[in-house]
Amino acid sequence: MFRVTSVCHTCGEEGSSEKTPHGAGAEEVTILTFKCSHCGAKTDKLMTGGVFPEKGKRIILRVVDCSDLNRQALKSRSASLEIPELELQLSPGARGGAFTTIAGLLEHLKKDLKFIKGFAAKVDALLRCETPFTVILDDPLSGIFVQNLFSHLPAPEN
Repeated sequence: MFRVTSVCHTCGEEGSSEKTPHGAGAEEVTILTFKCSHCGAKTDKLMTGGVFPEKGKRIILRVVDCSDLNRQALKSRSASLEIPELELQLSPGARGGAFTTIAGLLEHLKKDLKFIKGFAAKVDALLRCETPFTVILDDPLSGIFVQNLFSHLPAPEN
Protein backbone atom coordinates (compact mmCIF):
# COMPACT_ATOMS: atom_id res chain seq x y z
CA MET A 1 0.00 0.00 0.00
CA PHE A 2 1.21 3.49 -0.87
CA ARG A 3 -0.28 6.54 0.93
CA VAL A 4 -0.04 10.23 -0.08
CA THR A 5 -1.72 13.49 0.92
CA SER A 6 -3.96 15.11 -1.68
CA VAL A 7 -6.61 17.84 -1.95
CA CYS A 8 -10.27 16.95 -1.38
CA HIS A 9 -12.43 17.47 -4.48
CA THR A 10 -15.40 18.42 -2.27
CA CYS A 11 -14.07 20.87 0.34
CA GLY A 12 -10.54 21.69 -0.86
CA GLU A 13 -8.91 20.58 2.42
CA GLU A 14 -6.16 17.99 2.71
CA GLY A 15 -7.14 14.33 2.64
CA SER A 16 -5.32 11.05 2.20
CA SER A 17 -5.13 8.84 -0.88
CA GLU A 18 -4.14 5.20 -0.81
CA LYS A 19 -3.01 3.04 -3.71
CA THR A 20 -3.36 -0.67 -3.03
CA PRO A 21 -2.39 -3.35 -5.57
CA HIS A 22 -4.65 -6.40 -5.55
CA GLY A 23 -3.94 -9.79 -7.09
CA ALA A 24 -7.18 -10.77 -8.78
CA GLY A 25 -6.41 -13.45 -11.31
CA ALA A 26 -3.98 -12.64 -14.08
CA GLU A 27 -5.10 -9.02 -14.30
CA GLU A 28 -3.33 -6.32 -12.32
CA VAL A 29 -5.90 -4.44 -10.25
CA THR A 30 -5.12 -1.33 -8.22
CA ILE A 31 -7.61 0.19 -5.81
CA LEU A 32 -7.33 3.97 -5.37
CA THR A 33 -9.06 5.27 -2.23
CA PHE A 34 -9.43 8.88 -1.11
CA LYS A 35 -10.72 9.91 2.33
CA CYS A 36 -11.18 13.44 3.69
CA SER A 37 -11.12 13.75 7.48
CA HIS A 38 -12.61 17.26 7.23
CA CYS A 39 -15.86 16.73 5.29
CA GLY A 40 -16.05 12.92 5.19
CA ALA A 41 -15.87 12.65 1.39
CA LYS A 42 -14.72 9.25 0.16
CA THR A 43 -14.08 7.87 -3.31
CA ASP A 44 -12.86 4.50 -4.55
CA LYS A 45 -11.64 3.77 -8.05
CA LEU A 46 -10.45 0.56 -9.64
CA MET A 47 -7.69 0.65 -12.21
CA THR A 48 -6.95 -2.44 -14.22
CA GLY A 49 -4.06 -3.27 -16.45
CA GLY A 50 -1.42 -5.85 -17.16
CA VAL A 51 -1.54 -8.68 -19.64
CA PHE A 52 -4.77 -10.15 -20.92
CA PRO A 53 -5.37 -13.57 -19.37
CA GLU A 54 -5.76 -16.63 -21.58
CA LYS A 55 -9.00 -17.52 -19.81
CA GLY A 56 -11.73 -15.54 -18.13
CA LYS A 57 -12.97 -16.25 -14.64
CA ARG A 58 -16.41 -17.12 -13.29
CA ILE A 59 -17.29 -17.16 -9.59
CA ILE A 60 -20.55 -18.57 -8.30
CA LEU A 61 -21.22 -17.86 -4.64
CA ARG A 62 -24.22 -19.42 -2.92
CA VAL A 63 -25.14 -17.11 -0.03
CA VAL A 64 -26.67 -19.36 2.63
CA ASP A 65 -25.68 -17.55 5.81
CA CYS A 66 -25.42 -13.91 6.90
CA SER A 67 -21.63 -14.32 7.28
CA ASP A 68 -21.48 -14.69 3.48
CA LEU A 69 -22.65 -11.08 3.17
CA ASN A 70 -19.38 -9.96 4.80
CA ARG A 71 -17.17 -11.50 2.12
CA GLN A 72 -15.05 -8.95 0.30
CA ALA A 73 -15.79 -8.85 -3.41
CA LEU A 74 -13.97 -7.28 -6.33
CA LYS A 75 -15.91 -6.62 -9.54
CA SER A 76 -14.05 -4.98 -12.40
CA ARG A 77 -15.69 -2.91 -15.16
CA SER A 78 -15.40 -5.84 -17.53
CA ALA A 79 -17.37 -8.20 -15.26
CA SER A 80 -21.03 -9.09 -15.47
CA LEU A 81 -23.13 -9.65 -12.34
CA GLU A 82 -26.10 -11.94 -12.03
CA ILE A 83 -28.43 -12.68 -9.11
CA PRO A 84 -31.01 -15.15 -10.43
CA GLU A 85 -33.28 -14.85 -7.38
CA LEU A 86 -33.74 -11.14 -8.19
CA GLU A 87 -34.07 -11.89 -11.91
CA LEU A 88 -31.11 -9.53 -12.30
CA GLN A 89 -28.41 -9.59 -14.96
CA LEU A 90 -26.02 -6.67 -15.31
CA SER A 91 -23.80 -6.64 -18.39
CA PRO A 92 -20.13 -5.70 -18.30
CA GLY A 93 -19.72 -1.97 -17.83
CA ALA A 94 -22.96 -1.56 -15.88
CA ARG A 95 -22.17 -0.19 -12.40
CA GLY A 96 -18.45 0.08 -13.24
CA GLY A 97 -15.95 -1.54 -10.91
CA ALA A 98 -16.24 -1.95 -7.16
CA PHE A 99 -14.29 -3.30 -4.21
CA THR A 100 -16.80 -3.88 -1.42
CA THR A 101 -18.61 -6.72 0.32
CA ILE A 102 -21.46 -8.87 -0.98
CA ALA A 103 -23.77 -6.77 1.21
CA GLY A 104 -22.22 -3.63 -0.30
CA LEU A 105 -22.95 -4.89 -3.82
CA LEU A 106 -26.59 -5.44 -2.82
CA GLU A 107 -26.86 -1.97 -1.23
CA HIS A 108 -25.45 -0.35 -4.39
CA LEU A 109 -27.94 -2.27 -6.54
CA LYS A 110 -30.82 -1.25 -4.27
CA LYS A 111 -29.82 2.40 -4.51
CA ASP A 112 -29.25 2.34 -8.28
CA LEU A 113 -32.42 0.39 -9.12
CA LYS A 114 -34.83 1.94 -6.59
CA PHE A 115 -37.14 2.97 -9.44
CA ILE A 116 -38.09 -0.69 -10.06
CA LYS A 117 -41.25 -1.37 -8.07
CA GLY A 118 -40.66 -3.88 -5.26
CA PHE A 119 -36.92 -4.26 -5.98
CA ALA A 120 -35.72 -2.63 -2.74
CA ALA A 121 -37.95 -4.93 -0.66
CA LYS A 122 -36.52 -8.01 -2.41
CA VAL A 123 -32.95 -6.81 -1.79
CA ASP A 124 -33.76 -6.05 1.86
CA ALA A 125 -35.04 -9.64 2.27
CA LEU A 126 -31.70 -10.93 0.93
CA LEU A 127 -29.79 -8.60 3.26
CA ARG A 128 -31.79 -10.03 6.20
CA CYS A 129 -30.80 -13.55 5.06
CA GLU A 130 -34.42 -14.62 4.76
CA THR A 131 -33.64 -16.86 1.81
CA PRO A 132 -30.46 -18.25 0.22
CA PHE A 133 -29.42 -16.66 -3.06
CA THR A 134 -26.71 -16.87 -5.71
CA VAL A 135 -24.22 -14.24 -6.86
CA ILE A 136 -22.55 -14.93 -10.20
CA LEU A 137 -19.59 -12.83 -11.34
CA ASP A 138 -18.23 -13.52 -14.81
CA ASP A 139 -15.26 -11.65 -16.29
CA PRO A 140 -13.40 -12.41 -19.53
CA LEU A 141 -10.41 -10.47 -18.09
CA SER A 142 -10.39 -12.30 -14.71
CA GLY A 143 -10.78 -9.08 -12.70
CA ILE A 144 -13.05 -10.58 -10.05
CA PHE A 145 -12.55 -11.97 -6.58
CA VAL A 146 -14.71 -13.18 -3.70
CA GLN A 147 -13.09 -13.67 -0.31
CA ASN A 148 -13.11 -17.16 1.15
CA LEU A 149 -14.09 -16.66 4.80
CA PHE A 150 -13.50 -20.33 5.47
CA SER A 151 -9.98 -21.06 4.26
CA HIS A 152 -10.35 -24.72 5.23
CA LEU A 153 -13.09 -25.03 2.58
CA PRO A 154 -12.65 -24.73 -1.20
CA ALA A 155 -12.91 -21.23 -2.67
CA PRO A 156 -16.35 -20.29 -4.11
CA GLU A 157 -15.36 -20.91 -7.71
CA ASN A 158 -16.37 -23.26 -10.51
